[in-house]
Amino acid sequence: MSSPASNAPRAWCRSAPFHVPQHSGAVPLCRKANPTDDRIKEFCSSITESQLSEIAQMKDLLNSEQKSAQSSSR
Repeated sequence: MSSPASNAPRAWCRSAPFHVPQHSGAVPLCRKANPTDDRIKEFCSSITESQLSEIAQMKDLLNSEQKSAQSSSR
């Protein structure tokens, strides 16, 4: 029997496809806003940078988990 900790990556991977679009939504909103206030520009820049980084990490984790699942099913 597997422990809850060992099931955590699988559970996350099942929900991850829903997280990517959610995180992706902030990027076009900030790009469309085209703020003139420097504080908002900085805020939007920070959001865009962090969200793109998180999306890349999620995709890498998903790809890694899928490869691991494929190799263990052989």
